Amino acid sequence: MSITPDVSVLMPVYNAVVNYPDDLFERVVASTMLRQSGVVVELCMVDDGSTDRTPDVIERLAAIYPRLVRARHHHNKGIAEALNTAASMATGNYFTIQSVRSWYAPGAFKTFVTALDRHTDVGFVYGATQYHGARSTLYLPPPFRREDFFRHFASLFGYMYRRGAWDQGCRYEPYIERDGYHIDISDYDFVMQIIARLGWKGLALRDTLALHYLYSGKGQMTARVHEHQREIDALFRKRWGTG
Repeated sequence: MSITPDVSVLMPVYNAVVNYPDDLFERVVASTMLRQSGVVVELCMVDDGSTDRTPDVIERLAAIYPRLVRARHHHNKGIAEALNTAASMATGNYFTIQSVRSWYAPGAFKTFVTALDRHTDVGFVYGATQYHGARSTLYLPPPFRREDFFRHFASLFGYMYRRGAWDQGCRYEPYIERDGYHIDISDYDFVMQIIARLGWKGLALRDTLALHYLYSGKGQMTARVHEHQREIDALFRKRWGTG
């Protein structure tokens, strides 16, 4: 009899071999599959049309980790669609996101799951994020306030939420496309759907170092978003108002 995972990790991947430091991809996956004791973890990985050796690496990792399920887009569709594909494969009770440049602290998932199990009135939880690389700051989120999310991404993307959000129709939404490249804030937009559409509240676990993030300052979605900030802000305001 198969065991229902406690956590399904949604992981979009695009050209991970050429875009990131040596072996980072493998180390990030290991941090999820080997260092989250006390919970059953499923990794739902989607290759979003990679043109390098990423598909070969994914197959090698799938042979190592039986709970790694994967799919492949034949062409690049963008992060939002890759996350939706990953979520459609997920079978866990709780969902979270991971990128090739991020890794969760050991035991973070157990802390998140315990909090969600205990606080049945809470829809999502999140902790602190430690940046590495071009930035070395620690982001410590303030206590949850609904209105904060209408102004900034107070949780950052390292949040865990109940699968009921997906089951009730929340989806990762792309924002704009420029020069054939999808630019979005789909992780932020998804948590807005949880808050504004479902009416769920969050819980900031301020004493928990949850996520590590390698920040290069360029060549990543954050930089592209900054280039088109006015357009994205206008779409965000139209979609969610100003709170």
